[in-house]
This record gives sequence, C-alpha cells and structure tokens, in this order.
Amino acid sequence: MNSTEHRKYDRKGFHDFLTTHMLLRHDSANSYVCYVNNVSSLLGKPIEQLASDETSLEREIEQTILYGKRNWKYGIVALYRYYHDNQSPKNSVGGGRVVSEEELRSIVHYDDEYIKGLDTPIFRYMPVERYYNLIEDGYISLTHISHWEDPYEGFVYRGGMNGADIEDMQDRIYNLYKTVYGQSWMIEHEESDVLWRAMADGKRGDLVRIRTTVRKLAEGLLQKARPLASGSKRSMRIARIEYKDETEFEKMLTTENLDGLLNGDGTEGQLKFLFFKRKAFEAEHEVRVVVLADRDQIDRSKCNRGDLLKFEVSPVVLVEEVLADPCMDRRVYEQLVCRTKFALSDEVGVNLIRKSKLFDWPVVR
Repeated sequence: MNSTEHRKYDRKGFHDFLTTHMLLRHDSANSYVCYVNNVSSLLGKPIEQLASDETSLEREIEQTILYGKRNWKYGIVALYRYYHDNQSPKNSVGGGRVVSEEELRSIVHYDDEYIKGLDTPIFRYMPVERYYNLIEDGYISLTHISHWEDPYEGFVYRGGMNGADIEDMQDRIYNLYKTVYGQSWMIEHEESDVLWRAMADGKRGDLVRIRTTVRKLAEGLLQKARPLASGSKRSMRIARIEYKDETEFEKMLTTENLDGLLNGDGTEGQLKFLFFKRKAFEAEHEVRVVVLADRDQIDRSKCNRGDLLKFEVSPVVLVEEVLADPCMDRRVYEQLVCRTKFALSDEVGVNLIRKSKLFDWPVVR
C-alpha cells in the first residue's frame, strides 16, 4: 500500500491494527476505537476526513476542550497510521525556525571539565510515562523552581533571605521567582547502579535514561523561542552546576550580588544563583537548563501548563539513545520498545532502545 492509498475504515479493522502494532499500558484498543468515534462526533467530521490530514486535525483539537487529553491525540495518531502505512514518522521534523550557531552558543556556558563544546553528550533519567510524553506528544517539560527538592537550590529566589537591608528587594525577587523553570541533565561517563537507585526514588523498573547532546537540547529549546533582537538578552541558559561548601553560599549573598540579580547584566546576573549546589550532591555531575519564562523571547501560548513549562521538540532529532532500567519487567520493556517503534517509526525505534545489562547473568565459556 502506498501513501496515497487509504484503508477503508471499520471498527474491527482499526481494532485489529491497534492490537497488532502497539501495546497499550493503560488503555485498551477498544478505548482507542471509541476515542476516534467521539472525536469525529464532536468535531462534526467523518472519520475518513479526520485521517486525511493529521496536521490540520491536530490544530483543530488544540482549539477545543480536547486539548490536553493525551488519549484523544494518541487515538488520532493511531488512526492516521492505520490509513497511511507509509507516512513519514510523526515527529521526524521539528517544525521550528532555523537556529544559528551564534544563538546556540549564546545560551551555553562552557567550561574545561563538563561542557567543552556543543556536541558534548548529556543524559537524563526519566519515568517511563514522561518518556512517552516526549516521543508521542513531542515535548519536554521544565519544572518550576518551587518543586526543586533541595532547599538550598535557588533559595535566594524562594524568599530564603531576611533583613531590613533587602526588604525593598523582596517584591522584585518574588516576581523573578515566578518566572524560573529548570530541568536537570548530567555528564555521565559510566552507567552505575548507584545512579539508577538515586533517580528511581524508591521505584525501580520504571526509568529510562535518554542521551542527547548540548547542541540538540539547545536547538530544541530555541526552535520554539522567538529570535533575539539586536542587543537584547537571552532568557535561557545551559551550564554545569558548581558545587560549593555552605560557607561559600554565605559569602555570595551580599547586597551587591542581590542588586546584580535584579538590575544586572541580563541573564548572567539574573540566573547566577541557580547554578550552585552543595558539595553533598557533587556525584550527580549535573548540567542544568534554566529558563526565565515570562521574557518576550519565550512563546508560552502553547507550551505552558501550570507548574511545567513545555517545549515542543522533535524526539527523532533530540534522542540519540534510550537505555531501560536494568530492573525493568520484561512486559514493561516490550511495551517500551513497541511504543517507541510506533511513535518514531520501526527503523528508528528498534535502533534507538536497549535494556541495561547491569544485572545480566554472566556467561561462562
């Protein structure tokens, strides 16, 4: 079947297609059949017309109450693939503007140990469901500073300072605090059980580790941001975390530094306190992305959802490798592989993902 030939829709045929081509963790194939019928009814379009143009259909869904309900979108993606066996992978094109090398370098802070260039590999651990958000919905999420667990992280922004000499700054610090979103990556040279356990937060078998590069992450963020005007300041930054003793934190907290935080040289002054952690966390080797979300350069119209700042990305471009938790159950891993292949195309998916061999039995020859 070529891309111009369409299947004839029937409930049983669609159901059989779903059960043959994808494994569903939470929703049965019957539910997806119902989703498609309900979308057809609510939008007033025949199912055959829904399947003819995936892009325009997604735009319509975004303008209805259906937006934000992932299962509706999954149903439509599945329907489109049912009709068009040979279509391009859903997320093969980022759809954003072209980002220059100069722009990429403007948001990356280099050092001699961690980030030596734009092609430095970085890694992120995430729950399986968050991974599905990435490959099936095409977005990554930055978390608001209020949800960062370590109380020392950005405590200047979170009202962690008192005193008469800064009272007049408190309101402006709070206004800055409301704009801060971040995401943690890491420089990791070798896989270790310690890291899997630390990132699992007590729930083993539910994690994946994705690999990308600083360049691809920066480009993904900037493609949906408005280009900078001449002389304006960038409102996002990617840099390593510096680990300091608690006494060093105290030395940094001067009124001069706080004044620079509020009135200083753009991003460098406003974000400087977000890239320090205590030495107790040094083993993480963290690289952090921080965005000041209310700046004009960030388009929040589609990506912002409460305490998460979502950026649309192309997972085919962003993700270079997926490593599954060594403790992951076989059935969960099979679902992971199948949904990866379904979302990104069979060829991409099968070469992208593998399971950690950290706990494999030794082979004695």
